Amino acid sequence: MKKNAVELARKELAKMPEDKRRGTMLLSSVTDAYQGHETKYRLTRGILRELQAVEYPGLVRILTKSPVVTRDIDLLTSLPAPKSA
Repeated sequence: MKKNAVELARKELAKMPEDKRRGTMLLSSVTDAYQGHETKYRLTRGILRELQAVEYPGLVRILTKSPVVTRDIDLLTSLPAPKSA
């Protein structure tokens, strides 16, 4: 677990060129983003807040089996809807 994941996401988003921000952002392609430690550290929620802060225009996807994802519905629904090509 990277306890500094939110800070890393913030830095990467800041240096990401505009044309790259149109791509799909997949959280948890290998490891579930909502593991047990998520309720304590809120790393996935923090990353979603960073995506919200920069108004990430690309598609954001989360692969999970955890019901904890429902906690973040407010952030997921506040992200900009991706524009069709």
